[in-house]
Amino acid sequence: MKDGSVMGQGSVHKEATRNFELDTTISHERKQTGVVNRQTVAVAIKNRAKVNPDTGEVTYEPRSESELAALRQILVGAVGFNENRGDLLNVLSMTFEEPAAELLPDVPIWEHPNFNDWIRWFASALVIIVVVLVLIRPAMKKLLNPAAQDEDEQLYGPDGLPLGADGETSLIGTDIDGSELFEFSSGIDLPNLHKDEDVLKAVRALVANEPELAAQVVKNWMAEN
Repeated sequence: MKDGSVMGQGSVHKEATRNFELDTTISHERKQTGVVNRQTVAVAIKNRAKVNPDTGEVTYEPRSESELAALRQILVGAVGFNENRGDLLNVLSMTFEEPAAELLPDVPIWEHPNFNDWIRWFASALVIIVVVLVLIRPAMKKLLNPAAQDEDEQLYGPDGLPLGADGETSLIGTDIDGSELFEFSSGIDLPNLHKDEDVLKAVRALVANEPELAAQVVKNWMAEN
């Protein structure tokens, strides 16, 4: 009996969990992008210009209905016109406003925005011309015509005076008779005989350096006259 009383005093505990869930439906819809519900297009065409041959005056006249209809047909295919969708397309001929010509005031050339660039280009061109005339042209002339260079060197001595037939410096040209021709050593410092003034300077130098020779020449001239 003791064991039975002990068992009668026990307790029983029960737990239960119930979940009530609703059904879930997931749907995916893909809509078309870039749908055009309706479009309105308006195009303005400039009137046709007409020039008066007598006065030269320019006038404008509206374009004909046939031209506007042809342009409208082109636009119908270009923009995808759909009348059932409620699209509108208007083509009009009208006069456009002519822009007024802006008169710019005259400014000095040194205030022109490109004046500095012009100066640089001019200076560069001037330098190139100087280089060509001073360096390139003489060098090319010497390369292309070396015979003339050698001939010039033979006609004039190292002191710049013309040479005679025997290679000595001659003061008087070869067109004077042999009795009037006199020669002297190239040791005398005379100027270059390229002008009349240079010839006078050479004569003065001869008289100053060789007075006896100059006197002999004068005596010969006086004797012949």
